[in-house]
Amino acid sequence: MIDKIKDSYLALNLYSHSDLLHGIVRTFSFDEKELKEKNINDLKAVHYLLICEKMNYSKLIKDILFNLARTMERESVVSRGSIRGSIDWGTTFKQRAASGFSDLSLFVSKPNIKNYDVKANQLFKFILYKVASLIKKNNNSLPSRVYFNELNAEIDSILLHPRMREITSPKNLTFDLIHSVKRHKNKQYRLLYELGLLYYKLFVKNDTRTLFEVIKNQTLLPKDEDKIYEYVVFFELINALEKKRTDIGGSRKITLLKALSRTTFKFKFNDGSLIRVHYQHTPQKFSSKSRYKETLLEYGYNGQTSIPDIVLEYVKKNTIEPLLSYKSSIIEVKYSTSRAYTGIGLQAVQSYLEEYRDILISNPKALLVVWDDPIKRPNMEMEKEIVMTGFNSLQVTIEKMLQKIMT
Repeated sequence: MIDKIKDSYLALNLYSHSDLLHGIVRTFSFDEKELKEKNINDLKAVHYLLICEKMNYSKLIKDILFNLARTMERESVVSRGSIRGSIDWGTTFKQRAASGFSDLSLFVSKPNIKNYDVKANQLFKFILYKVASLIKKNNNSLPSRVYFNELNAEIDSILLHPRMREITSPKNLTFDLIHSVKRHKNKQYRLLYELGLLYYKLFVKNDTRTLFEVIKNQTLLPKDEDKIYEYVVFFELINALEKKRTDIGGSRKITLLKALSRTTFKFKFNDGSLIRVHYQHTPQKFSSKSRYKETLLEYGYNGQTSIPDIVLEYVKKNTIEPLLSYKSSIIEVKYSTSRAYTGIGLQAVQSYLEEYRDILISNPKALLVVWDDPIKRPNMEMEKEIVMTGFNSLQVTIEKMLQKIMT
């Protein structure tokens, strides 16, 4: 299953319950220009933080704080009694002479002063603030949420360290600041150079080529096999629609696969038709017709609709009458090698058909996707309310279903 989807739309995955996919993805089924700026920014943030995790940023910042870069400077200090550093006798006599030699306890010394406000530490502080900010803004999309919450607490603690308060916090990241640590004698600062350079390319230069090279090496894969199979079905549907777009002509809009976000792909064809594919989200037209929601509201409960895995909406302007032709179907995915699980999936689909019976009016109203192909298939299958298919017949079934819906 993984090989089937890794070179397709998997790069759009930002579900938090995911792991990094080992192995390099060769290509994607989309262009970065198709994504909105917010989508690009979300991808940059999450994948930059994943790079930090892979480099063990938590240990890195502790090691740097333990051995902060510094310069030694000597400055004149006037003291009486207690003396630090070597005495500057020439300046001492001048100071005493200025006061008429009335204070023989006055000494001018030049102690060595440790200066931590150097470029290497300014870069260190800049990245600390940026990593903390990225964690807070993208917490719901981070796969290793516990790790990043702990990292955020560690960064807050480090920024309160007395030595960190002596360091200037740069407003902007410059290439000169990054280059200052490229050949630093401390290997931790050389690692900081890599993070600084990557941040510069992603967030300052907004280089999407760099972003997608990063994603190719660390694509996120859902942890659950159920979710992976949902992606297989969703991507197969999108690929089928893309074939239609190649044949008919048209445009499309895509977005990220992300929790707490509306994932909707839109295909606008040159024949005047429009198809919207909603993943783990019920469109407003569906939720307004939900009988389940209506009953809950009647009894004073919070009206939540049940959510099929995929909702497909088809709209086309009728050239004969000034009306819109509207059709819709749902797709439910059940992954299991047990045939008994097929019955559970069928119960779920029939429940959806009852809930949304006022809007699911054209056959096929639903597609149930299980793992094993059905033992046999009925005649006039696409005229049935419910169509069933397995993994091996998935592509053919989806293409037949689209053909029926679009005619």
